[in-house]
Amino acid sequence: MPNASARPKHGRRTRRRRREDPARNELVSSSLESAQQCLFNQDYGTAFVHYLLVLNLAPVFKDFARESFRFTLFKWTEELDSVGRIQDLFDCYEQALELFPADEVILNSMGEHLFRMGFRDEAAGHFHKALKLRPDYPEARENFYRVANWLVERWHFLMLNDHGRNRKYQQAIQKAVQSGLQHCT
Repeated sequence: MPNASARPKHGRRTRRRRREDPARNELVSSSLESAQQCLFNQDYGTAFVHYLLVLNLAPVFKDFARESFRFTLFKWTEELDSVGRIQDLFDCYEQALELFPADEVILNSMGEHLFRMGFRDEAAGHFHKALKLRPDYPEARENFYRVANWLVERWHFLMLNDHGRNRKYQQAIQKAVQSGLQHCT
C-alpha cells in the first residue's frame, strides 16, 4: 500500500522555486545595474550579455527592460554587422526571439538584416510574422512589400502592364463568356 503521507515530488519542487533566493536576486540586481552602466558606456556587447542573464533568470523584468534590451540588441548587432560577424549577429537575434518570440520590432529588425544579406525568403517570413502580430506596423508593412517586389520576377510586371495584351485577353474572355451563355439558353 502506498504511503499516504508521502507528498509528490513536484509539490516540493514548486515550493522551492517560490522561495526567495538572495544570491539569485543579488545576481539579477547587479547584472541589471551592469547592463545599464554598459549601455551608458556604449559597451553594447557586454550590456547584451547582462540583459540576457537578467531576463533568463528573472522573466518578471521583461516588460521593464524590453525597450532597453531592444536598443542594446540593435546597437550590438549593428556593431557585429560592421565587423562581419554575421553568425554572431543572427545568434543574438535568435536569443532575443527566445525571450521575446512575439516582439514585432525584433522580428522586423531581423528581417531587415536578412534582406540586406540577400536572404529574401527568410526576410519575408519575419516581416510577415511581424505584421501578423501588429497589422498596423508601418515599417514591417513597407519592408514586406519591398521584399515581395524582389521575390516577384521582373517580367511579371512588364506582362501585367502590357495594356494591348491585357485588352486582347479581356476581349477573348468576354467572347468566351458570351459564347457560353448562348449555348446555355
